[in-house]
Amino acid sequence: MSDYTLDWASVAGIDGETTTLSNGSSDVAVVIDTPSNGTGAVTEVTEFNGVQALTSEHADQPNVASLSFSAPITDVTFNLLDIDRSNADGWGDTVTIIARDADGNELPVTFSNVTDAQSVDGNSITGVAELFEAPPVGVTISGAVKTLQIIHVKSETNLPASGIIGISEIGFNLVVNEDPDGYVDGTNDDDLIDHRFEDIDGDEIDDADALLPRAQPNDDVVLAGAGNDTVYAADGSDDVFGGEGNDLLRGGAGKDYVSGGAGDDALYGDDGADSLVGGVGDDTLDGGLGRDVLSGGLGNDSLIGGGGFDILTGGFGADDLQGNDGDDTLIGGAGGDTLRGGDGNDTLVGGRTDISQVIDFNGLEIGEILTTQLAHQGFTVSSGNPKTPVMVFDSAQPTGGDTDLASDTLGKVLILSEDRDKNDPDDNAAGGSFIFDFDGPSTVHSLTLFDVESGATVSLFDDQGVLLSVQTISTDDGEAITLDIDQSGAAQMVVTLHGSGAIDNLSLTVDNAEGDLGDKLMGGAGDDVLTGGAGADTIDGGDDRDVIVGGTAGDVVTGGTGSSTANDADDIDILDLRGLGPFRVVQHSLDADENSTSGRVEFLDTDGTVTHSLAYAEIEQI
Repeated sequence: MSDYTLDWASVAGIDGETTTLSNGSSDVAVVIDTPSNGTGAVTEVTEFNGVQALTSEHADQPNVASLSFSAPITDVTFNLLDIDRSNADGWGDTVTIIARDADGNELPVTFSNVTDAQSVDGNSITGVAELFEAPPVGVTISGAVKTLQIIHVKSETNLPASGIIGISEIGFNLVVNEDPDGYVDGTNDDDLIDHRFEDIDGDEIDDADALLPRAQPNDDVVLAGAGNDTVYAADGSDDVFGGEGNDLLRGGAGKDYVSGGAGDDALYGDDGADSLVGGVGDDTLDGGLGRDVLSGGLGNDSLIGGGGFDILTGGFGADDLQGNDGDDTLIGGAGGDTLRGGDGNDTLVGGRTDISQVIDFNGLEIGEILTTQLAHQGFTVSSGNPKTPVMVFDSAQPTGGDTDLASDTLGKVLILSEDRDKNDPDDNAAGGSFIFDFDGPSTVHSLTLFDVESGATVSLFDDQGVLLSVQTISTDDGEAITLDIDQSGAAQMVVTLHGSGAIDNLSLTVDNAEGDLGDKLMGGAGDDVLTGGAGADTIDGGDDRDVIVGGTAGDVVTGGTGSSTANDADDIDILDLRGLGPFRVVQHSLDADENSTSGRVEFLDTDGTVTHSLAYAEIEQI
């Protein structure tokens, strides 16, 4: 008897939605994803052979249903419906079932009630004869299942397509009393995860266990899960993932990575050189002491650098960025942002100019787990599963036994790490998702996919989560193919591998947001560099020697006084208009301090007609 039943009639959805099941005492969350294979195949929940089922039809290319469970499950049972073949109509079915544990190890699959109309080969079953409404074939999976893939495809390449098959409700039990696995797992409730919290496997914060590869005694990986969670990671270099809900996450001492996920989250790096990513929602990020990197993501976020030389990127939305002490870099991204540099020699950029680039990842270190290392290039990249993070892999000297990922030309590529071992990178055989979050509307031109024999799906979304485009691709063993995408307006790209493989050579343009609402930039004390970008911006250099770069229609620029002494060399503010085409200065006058000037700059087209203008004050040099 199963404690849990996944009833298709009651699921939240089959396109990446989360369905939570309960046995009255413990919850299990199931994420179900059925990406399009791009060939017109149909996957849907419908009544089939008298029961509600997940059905797959016209699978010319592999049609994949992927299920990911929040905790390991066992005693998995379900039925496959109508696995057969029709020679007359030219179709046939093959279903392959891949079940893996939390470490990516494949688990055995057992079929029962197999008829003469089917043949079994390992974890695959194929229809070999037509049998009207073939009786259900039973499927049983033992072991601790963490992910499950059910793959339907036509049984022979010369057939035009598959028939239609169904997957019945799925029963299972929860694995309990496992040994600690190094991951501190929360529940789907509102958890308080601190040094007193113990998860279902016996994992704790700062337990001095160092169970994960190359971890130091108090380096924790915390997966808070759904719910409004509070996490205190304390000592060590920790990775903290909030998941869904409005979470409060503190990294504590050490070099931490803190990711809010969905919801309005509060993230604190505390001591150390931390990386904070807000995700979706109106988040508050506070780096604390140390050289921190903060990325707001989608939503109206508040980013505070604290002490140290910090990098703050607002992303989409009307964000508030405060550098505070140190020589900080603040980048507003898309939306009407407010940037305050504070003390130190800061660089403030309201909105990026277009950045066209091909990122080959060769500047990263082998075995490096990606968090915010590429934020300065306009995006972050993460994994859909924190247990299989994005890692840098050297294709010139492949490790982990991955000889199929050997290449003389690609250099360093990105994989989804099987075990987080930085000294022996190995890709996850079960696949997973790379998630690229851009800090402005972006045009993705192309991406190289490497050794994706099981196939890959590339999906792009706008800042409202609307699907813009989707493509599927597969390669031969060891083959690299560049996929032409050419999709503009993207806020996020999700690359899902249905098995092992790697990606490389991302070609994109992080666009200058058209119609940016205009930013407010305040340099504060120190020798600052301020760039407004798109929109009608208000820019104030504050004290000391500032450089204000560029200008667009409606900008109001103030260099700041910083001195009441005429010709004071410590307060020479420069308005830098190089590269903006012809312009003229009008209404130019000396300010009351007799040290700076005010006026207006008019920008001209090739005929000498004024196209737009900006106003300036307290500027010493143009």
